[in-house]
Amino acid sequence: MHAALPHLVESPSAPNPATGGASIINGLSVGGFYGTPGQIAYGSAKAALWHLTRSAAKEFAPSRIRVNAIAPGPFGTHMVTSGGPEF
Repeated sequence: MHAALPHLVESPSAPNPATGGASIINGLSVGGFYGTPGQIAYGSAKAALWHLTRSAAKEFAPSRIRVNAIAPGPFGTHMVTSGGPEF
């Protein structure tokens, strides 16, 4: 986000200048909201990204840059399927 900020500030507005501006979307995970055994580093990183998203949204708002995140449900990746039935 830091490296892209100068470009985002200069991005053109939408048709309505009051709501125009750039947008940043971060990819979260439910692992950032709930603790999971064996996933301490992953969950901590996603929780940090959640906090970063919320803080950046407030910091970049005066420049009309929206910052949001999505946290889709689980996908059948190796990380999910290799954790056993409890995971």
